[in-house]
Amino acid sequence: MTQHWPLPIAAGLIAAAAALGLWQRERAADAARPRSPQSAAATPAPAAEATPASDAVAPATKTATAVTPLPPEQHAQFWNELKTALQTKTSIPPSDKGNGALNFSMDGTAIDLQAPPNWRITVYNVNPKQPDQDSPNFSKCVGIIEEALGVDQSKKPASQGGQTLMRTQTKLGLADIARNPTGANTWTVVPSAPSVKKTVESSAQPTPQSQPQAQPAPKPEAKPAAPAPPAAPTPPQKKPDGETF
Repeated sequence: MTQHWPLPIAAGLIAAAAALGLWQRERAADAARPRSPQSAAATPAPAAEATPASDAVAPATKTATAVTPLPPEQHAQFWNELKTALQTKTSIPPSDKGNGALNFSMDGTAIDLQAPPNWRITVYNVNPKQPDQDSPNFSKCVGIIEEALGVDQSKKPASQGGQTLMRTQTKLGLADIARNPTGANTWTVVPSAPSVKKTVESSAQPTPQSQPQAQPAPKPEAKPAAPAPPAAPTPPQKKPDGETF
């Protein structure tokens, strides 16, 4: 028995070497095998590099688009479109008052429209219980008209005498918008009147009638003609026989 003890040891070493070689081969095959999506998702992605604050892109600033006034020949068409917009969005038909005037009446507000050329828009805030509060229909109708006219919503009106005033460009040209919460409690839009400076300058221009007319040059005064010298006396003529006559 003692003479054959190296044989079991040798067999054990051979088995261990075979197991080690098998394990190394499986490890190499596993490294070469493509990874599945599940295993790839389990691996955390590298953290994104933080962008410095100075390199950050600022958001675009919203700017108001300037409205282009319509030519006068398109004002009537615009007026019909405004009437249709009010009727469609309020479900209230207008009343014809004659001479191009229309009226819309509904709960909390009323609208008077005077057609071009001498156009005018008046919206009444009918809220007797809370006159300092705009009724829902009043605010709605004002918004419809402002949208149709192309009023710049970002422009802030100025306060003057208890009311707010704003001069702005609209599709009907330069207009004055006034909100008067006292009295009739109205919001009005009318064409802008010419400025005082322009009125003074235009009145200072001479009209064709007031321009001085060119005066004709005076004619030189005619001098009296010098009297002709007296005629010399005719000498008497003699007849052949010596008589004179």
